[in-house]
Amino acid sequence: METMNEFVQAFNHFLTSSLDRLPNSNVREAMSYALVGEGKRFRPLLVYTSTGKDSFDSNLLTCASALEMIQTYSLIHDDMTCMDDDDYRRGRLTLHKQFDEATALLAGDGLLTYAFEMLIQSELNDNQKVQTIKWLSRAAGASGMVLGQDIDLLNEHNNQLSDAKLEELYRLKTGALFGCALVFGQIINQNYEQLQDYYELGLKLGFLFQIQDDYLETISDFKTLGKSVESDKKQQKSTYVSRYSLDYTKLKLDEGFSELKRDIINLRLNSQSMITLIEQVQNRNH
Repeated sequence: METMNEFVQAFNHFLTSSLDRLPNSNVREAMSYALVGEGKRFRPLLVYTSTGKDSFDSNLLTCASALEMIQTYSLIHDDMTCMDDDDYRRGRLTLHKQFDEATALLAGDGLLTYAFEMLIQSELNDNQKVQTIKWLSRAAGASGMVLGQDIDLLNEHNNQLSDAKLEELYRLKTGALFGCALVFGQIINQNYEQLQDYYELGLKLGFLFQIQDDYLETISDFKTLGKSVESDKKQQKSTYVSRYSLDYTKLKLDEGFSELKRDIINLRLNSQSMITLIEQVQNRNH
């Protein structure tokens, strides 16, 4: 029985070696730099635990890698001067600081497109390929993560977002790829029932995850988080903590994670590995 740690080790090797098929270039080096950072690998772990299996194969690793490439491309672009203008990510210089703005833009574009190439060239059957591309396009595109980023840009220097709009921002910018990860696990199992319910569960998890980020950025420091804790404040963004209080935010998190675990059981995602993963997220400090 493979553990989650064993999965992460296998995933990291698979992810980095997947770039070997690309020609040697400056942009490939930049793509590799972004991918090998000390990330949480939370989205790949969601794919793995969503399957409910004790083992993993190349199809699972491919789906998880495609999702991580989309996530990494979004972080590259999000850190750039025209967006959040951050200098550090995961304790290292952001890509546009390590290389330059143009290379960072191309590296993000490269990861975005290569994610879909990996799915097409995988050993998934034709229906699985169609379904993974459909859901990843939806989650990453202008009705999912990109829409969330658009709302986030409007949030800069504007702390007057309604509660509903702030929740939409969190659910889409962070939760859309979480939902896609849970859906991917079911597609790998060729279980096509209730895919929308799994996606909605991911949106809810993303909402809580982003509230937790707000909380941690208020109580933590750069050394622990590996990134600036002043970015949202500098850009005068509305956050859950700035709108309410630390105590209320913590209460909202506790209630939300309890409800989330009930939802997991109701969806029969009650594998111990999934519950363990959610508890790790709930108790994280970075």
